[in-house]
Amino acid sequence: MTLFKDIKPRFFIVFCVNLALFWLICLVNDALSGIGVYVYLPAFLIVPSALFLGFGGAMFMAVFFGLMFEAQTPLDGALTPVLFAAAAFVVFEMRQKFRSLDSFGITWLCWIANMLMYLIAVLFIFPRAVAPFWGYVLRVFTDAVFTSFMAVLFSAYVVNLNKSVAYLLGVPLNVKEES
Repeated sequence: MTLFKDIKPRFFIVFCVNLALFWLICLVNDALSGIGVYVYLPAFLIVPSALFLGFGGAMFMAVFFGLMFEAQTPLDGALTPVLFAAAAFVVFEMRQKFRSLDSFGITWLCWIANMLMYLIAVLFIFPRAVAPFWGYVLRVFTDAVFTSFMAVLFSAYVVNLNKSVAYLLGVPLNVKEES
């Protein structure tokens, strides 16, 4: 058991909550596939990890879930883990501004991180010679509207879900002070 001696329980809590959220996002996308919409919500997994874990834990989560997203919607050159790690690094560096975890600030942080990652991702996904350009633009716009709606509606709840699960398990979870 010395392998896990130095790992804090907060890592396992955030990891398990992220796995559940990833599964839920997959279910939502499966349900929305009937109307041709894809909801891209990696900020739900990256922002809580970058806020509540140290640098190593946040980067592990970003790369791990980047690989999971890569299996679903691959970018050219397997850039999803790199994109997720870059977003986690930016949020990790800004985490002290969100120590109070106010809902408005967390909502904006998740929405901005999510939409920037979405816009970067769609620049690398364009299916050349697969769809007409304007059809692709319409699809990107439709997905962006649904993604924005979901991100604004649920981002504060997702961050507080991590805190609630940790509280139920008796583990204090606050914005990580040291790196």
